[in-house]
Amino acid sequence: MRNIVVALALSAFFPIHASPLSAQEVELTLPDDQSVRGSLEGFQGGKYRIRVEGKLRVISEDDVITLTILDRRTRPTSGLEEIEAAFGEGRTSDAMRAIHRMLDRIPFKNRELRMLALEQHREGISRLITGRNGKELRELTLAALEVFSTEEEGSLLQDLQREVRRRRTETGDDSFLLELAETLALLVHRMSVLSASAQASLPPLLEETAETARKKENRSAAWKLLRALVRVDASRGPALRELRLKLALEDARQKQVAGDVAGAIAATDEVLQLHPNHPSAFEIREEILFDKLQADLNRGGSASDRENMVHEFLRVAQKRENREWATAQLKAETSTQSLGAVVFEQMRKYYPVRPGATWRYRTGEPDAESREEEVFQVIRIRDVTETENGRRITGVVETEQGNSSVTRPFRVRVDGDSIFLSHTEGALLKFPLQRGSWWEWGGTLSGTGTQKHIRKVTSDSRTVTTPHGTFHNCIEITFSTELTRGGKSRRLESKEIYAPAFGLVKVEYLDPEFRRHNLELVEYRDR
Repeated sequence: MRNIVVALALSAFFPIHASPLSAQEVELTLPDDQSVRGSLEGFQGGKYRIRVEGKLRVISEDDVITLTILDRRTRPTSGLEEIEAAFGEGRTSDAMRAIHRMLDRIPFKNRELRMLALEQHREGISRLITGRNGKELRELTLAALEVFSTEEEGSLLQDLQREVRRRRTETGDDSFLLELAETLALLVHRMSVLSASAQASLPPLLEETAETARKKENRSAAWKLLRALVRVDASRGPALRELRLKLALEDARQKQVAGDVAGAIAATDEVLQLHPNHPSAFEIREEILFDKLQADLNRGGSASDRENMVHEFLRVAQKRENREWATAQLKAETSTQSLGAVVFEQMRKYYPVRPGATWRYRTGEPDAESREEEVFQVIRIRDVTETENGRRITGVVETEQGNSSVTRPFRVRVDGDSIFLSHTEGALLKFPLQRGSWWEWGGTLSGTGTQKHIRKVTSDSRTVTTPHGTFHNCIEITFSTELTRGGKSRRLESKEIYAPAFGLVKVEYLDPEFRRHNLELVEYRDR
């Protein structure tokens, strides 16, 4: 365990740091349950300097089991103090970002000061590697390129190259090797200049490690390593083009399934760089951006942010249906007032309710050979009450079969832009109803089971026919339910059709086992 502070010589460059840094109260745990409590005055040469009751003690980092900050600095007063606090508290990434900010302020000609800061940066990289923190290592290595000189970039490249080679030689099947190699590949790809020595030494290492990544089916690392290889040796480009295309496209599809938006886009960018008109890459890229747009819009946000998201998508969208959906969405997002108008109009159009309205549905599937009497469901609206945020609708549902019938209450609530049945958690309808919009909810079942429900607008132009007539320009809602219990999963799916001026006119279950619950409108009276 170590607490590193940037060499105090750096303070000569920043006048505000001329006064000594205030000490930090810490407690160190040593072997044999010993502890030392005092003021941490610095760290140098692998040793802590702790002032205990007025006397300075120097303790090797190898003898420290834990270090606890007792007097946390919540407001560092300088860049040096910020780095000291971050390293001391184990926040390596924060310390390195502070070093980047400091390097950005030190002129390249001041080599002595930059070398002092770069030593701390190298120590931070070492800590991230030791901690096997691949994501932070990748981000901070690339961020360093913003403040490093060409010479400093070369030094960083050598360090990473040396570490990848060491791990290939010494640890063999090290799972962290490919994360480290991917960082190396990204660094090679981004660097402004590659030295002659790097161009000579990198190709074998990149090619061998790319082959390892392929064998382990790590397509992301494989195509990035091959891309770096071509950057170093352009003559290999034509021979590797098809393999790079294949790996990047497979990676894009894999990332799309996993919901990794950034990863999928990076992979499709690689495909389109190699094949500017590749249809599959365009399709994957657009679909994942479309899914992301819908998810972002469902999460809410300000009207202007939502409008900007739709505009950004329209800049890249090529599919006609996606552009139409986004254009319609943009109209709905233009302002809260216009959105409210769309919601009100669609509610009135696709879910018309007024006292006295009656819908009569036939259930199940028509069967001319069946001797059983048909079953009908009748919904009657008795009362509609205005509330602060919507309406409360009450009535009855009557199930008829022959001369017998069973009646139960029917309750619906309208809250804002959504309509709910009284016994369900998720919305029956969520306005505005635009093709592609969706919403979901879920929870646990009794025991260890789980359930997930998704309702999605899959069409806004369906034409259907029922015993009551033919309906055009209908909204189709696809309702999917995923049930998991005892390690087994089951998916149920149905389609609900809402017609203008009539509301629900048809329900179709896709699973034959549930088609007895199908509904189709037989009669409608609005009073």
